[in-house]
Amino acid sequence: MYKGGDSIKTSVLGLGTVGRAFKEIYELNEDKISKSLVRDTSSYPKDNVTDDFTVILHEKPDVIVEAIGGVEPAYTYLKQAMEQGIHVVTANKDLIAEKGKILRRLALENGVNLKCEATIGGGIPILSTINHYLKRDTVVKIEGIFNGTSNFILTLMSEGLTFNQALERAIEGGYCESNPSADLKGFDVARKICVLLQTIDYSFIDWRAIEVVDLEAIDPIWFKYAKANDLKVKLIATIVLGPVIQAELEAVLVDKNDRAFAVDYEKNYIHFESRHLKGTSLIGYGAGGSPTGYALYQDVIDIQENDVLNLQDKRVEPLDIYGKWVTYNDKFEIYEGKRRENSIRLRSEK
Repeated sequence: MYKGGDSIKTSVLGLGTVGRAFKEIYELNEDKISKSLVRDTSSYPKDNVTDDFTVILHEKPDVIVEAIGGVEPAYTYLKQAMEQGIHVVTANKDLIAEKGKILRRLALENGVNLKCEATIGGGIPILSTINHYLKRDTVVKIEGIFNGTSNFILTLMSEGLTFNQALERAIEGGYCESNPSADLKGFDVARKICVLLQTIDYSFIDWRAIEVVDLEAIDPIWFKYAKANDLKVKLIATIVLGPVIQAELEAVLVDKNDRAFAVDYEKNYIHFESRHLKGTSLIGYGAGGSPTGYALYQDVIDIQENDVLNLQDKRVEPLDIYGKWVTYNDKFEIYEGKRRENSIRLRSEK
């Protein structure tokens, strides 16, 4: 099992937009990728790719980088890898939202790392900030723009494009998943909220319980109103941490005094409110192959440099190390607290 050192043997699952970007960044700075798993091997040199995961395991990599997306077969592949002592890096928010509790348990039991910086915010170091900079602080509230695709579309609609025109531009620019419905209906943000909560305090919630916004349900008249009044339409996620976890995604009009006002196109931002640091904000590119690929690369380098995350180095009791599953009827409630300042909530329905 890899314990940190000068070189690391790495395999990648999936050579789509993100997987390809990771491979390019990795090979530019490190060694060649050991072997890549792809669906169709006909477009690649035969000695570099395979469509059989057992071949990847036979290569005995130190780290497997997963960029295929979806829950299956990704879950089965990563489970087998960790059981064989292989560290895992993933960009798969769907997988972590659905199977994060099980995968974190497997990582602990097998003494390997499960790193998932690339699941939230593209190249913005959100989870690293939580795990390091905010590690000994107490986060009480998080808000921000967590989806670069929807923000890109909203920005173009603010400039006068229709929804369909903006979506087409997002697809052309590579800012959409192969199936963009999760981005458009808010499910992507709900899953990212789940990953954030898993990272902060080991709360495991069902993402389906989170109130979200369908991008197509925002009445176009709001964009005309916003332009006439020097406002912008934004989708803002809010999480309040306390005895009861509160979270939602809402469509709002923001003015120039709001942090979200200047965050346009594929950019994301996240703002942490914490006990000691008060306010900490991050902004950067939240969509696209290169930013997300770099986040995957940095996770691999963290493992290589033995900058590993010890999951037990948290302020939790040993019996609670695997976290708690929070359901809608148990501890999870929709956020209905004080509204954000400098914003007007939209409640248009299609």
